[in-house]
Amino acid sequence: MPEQGHAAEVRVHRHVGEAMPVNAYLVETPGGLVAVDTTLTVSDGRALRRRAEGLGKPLRAVLITHAHPDHYAGGVELVGSDEIPIIAAKGVDEVIRRDDEVKEEVVGPMFGDEWPRERRFPNRTMSEGESVDFDGVAFTLMDLGPGESPHDSPWLVGDERQVAFAGDTAYQRMHCYLADGYWESWLANIKRLREELSPDAEVHFGHGDPMPASPLDWQEGYI
Repeated sequence: MPEQGHAAEVRVHRHVGEAMPVNAYLVETPGGLVAVDTTLTVSDGRALRRRAEGLGKPLRAVLITHAHPDHYAGGVELVGSDEIPIIAAKGVDEVIRRDDEVKEEVVGPMFGDEWPRERRFPNRTMSEGESVDFDGVAFTLMDLGPGESPHDSPWLVGDERQVAFAGDTAYQRMHCYLADGYWESWLANIKRLREELSPDAEVHFGHGDPMPASPLDWQEGYI
């Protein structure tokens, strides 16, 4: 897929899963790569790793946006046995660990051999407003709590926060997952994103092709 845009000192590469249409991202910093989410399946996780290797820079870290398995389960194929930081909000980490066994029972049979038999969980947690720096580029956690999933947490890039990875806070004209039932707080999360991000911020989402305008209005109407 083509690169989705530039910001100060970073270049964003969108990777779309084939077994399940979910977006993951490789953020190219001056000296390395930071992955945002990891896709769902064995083959898609491996494809994301090949994409990263093709860029010719070391993978510095993996950032997880929320607690659904199509955004974390492919991590074992992406990072392999490497000791790479897998970073999430504390609440996201707790929900992943709490619900992973149920996800294996429900999602595993749906995907068969494509379901990763081992999942790599976050090995570092952060709190609202904390930042982590890679090659001089800051990634700041916005901890939203329940929304599309039991715990959502966009990542904001750079001091000016003109690039953001908002996970499934809004889909891009795709059927949306409402089964977790947090639709009231989901609407509140959309309102907070509008208030805290500038109108011209480059925001990347977890599903669908990029839209010419922000999909937040569309998502509100869908909910």
